[in-house]
Amino acid sequence: MAVLLALPSLLQPRLAASVDASPALLSRRQLTFLLPTTLLAPRPSCASGQPTAMRTVESAVASPIDGGLGPMALYPNPLLRQVAAPVTHFGPRLQRFGELLLASMTSDAIAASQYGVDARVILLRNAAAGDSASSPPLLLVNPRVVARSDEERMQLWREICLVFPPDLEVELLRDEWVQVEAFDAFGRPFSRRLRRESARAFQHELDHLNGVLIVDHAGLEELPASIQRIEMNLHSTRQRRAFQRPIDERIF
Repeated sequence: MAVLLALPSLLQPRLAASVDASPALLSRRQLTFLLPTTLLAPRPSCASGQPTAMRTVESAVASPIDGGLGPMALYPNPLLRQVAAPVTHFGPRLQRFGELLLASMTSDAIAASQYGVDARVILLRNAAAGDSASSPPLLLVNPRVVARSDEERMQLWREICLVFPPDLEVELLRDEWVQVEAFDAFGRPFSRRLRRESARAFQHELDHLNGVLIVDHAGLEELPASIQRIEMNLHSTRQRRAFQRPIDERIF
């Protein structure tokens, strides 16, 4: 979910730490961030109406809210730090979920987990879905990156995120292109090479599915004091995860 301001392509120092390409996938347990118990419970500070517990795709479809998925989780809602579960059931119900996700989104890219739905689903539309503003929406279920552009070709962006106040911008690096494998709503596999804005938007949303936020890409001292206080104990661990560029094994 990221509405962005693109900066020109710039060669930057090797800020993103590469990791070895490995055929072994990280489990959901390995990916989940270690959070203090106090952060795992819903916080009173969360705005009224925000999700306070993860829902399944089935429950989201069975009980739509105002024709969509209802309010988005906003920082520092702890749901934003959870790693989304792989989708195991495909078909008309998942297609309907995609329609609800599309009806709910207010940007050109979104992840299901932002609405408190525990599913590895990303939806891209308009320029985020292809090379033009007229590109049809692209639903990616259980997406994985199987190839990336060289680290030296990473692109510099300034990103904002709907889960944060609109005045928060973070300068970060994204891969110039990513080769993605995913499934559609009916479990049919497909592969797509995403470039430019599509690649950036996809990487932003994949971060969401892994509990990574744009503030994790920044130095702690670059963040507003209010966010520094929340992030300071875990920021170095989260930043290392944000800088990783894993390549997963093929899924079909």
